[in-house]
Amino acid sequence: MSIEGAPSREPVSVVPVPVVPVPARAARAERTAGRHHTVATTVGRPAVVPTPARPEPVLRQDSTPRAPKSVAVAYLWWFFLGLFGMHHFYLGRTGRGLLHLCTLGIGGLGWLADALTLPHQVGSANARIALQDVAPRADATAGPALNDPVR
Repeated sequence: MSIEGAPSREPVSVVPVPVVPVPARAARAERTAGRHHTVATTVGRPAVVPTPARPEPVLRQDSTPRAPKSVAVAYLWWFFLGLFGMHHFYLGRTGRGLLHLCTLGIGGLGWLADALTLPHQVGSANARIALQDVAPRADATAGPALNDPVR
């Protein structure tokens, strides 16, 4: 029985997919030694897993110490643009600054809380600056706000 307009049932040609033999992978692993890890597979033959690339940490190049942050300047930033987190950007706390920027000072409550804790935040920022000037961090890619202890 035939239906008009139905697709024909002609045989479809199958293209074979080339398979890389395991010895070729082992030879490639020998050529690229040091750039790859060799991991044993379930068959007992080594498989090549590339090593993830890690950027080198960027250390501070200049030798001039940075000036300590001022409580008076921090309060000026807090009073005029504190709802937008500018006092946190001034103190080097980018994460908190972005949080205040996106939430308008966490609905104003974070802005009010910062009025009481700003001298302590300035002291913490100055201590962090002093530590970075003496010995640069090994992990210079992460921002200082991400590693601060929560109090």
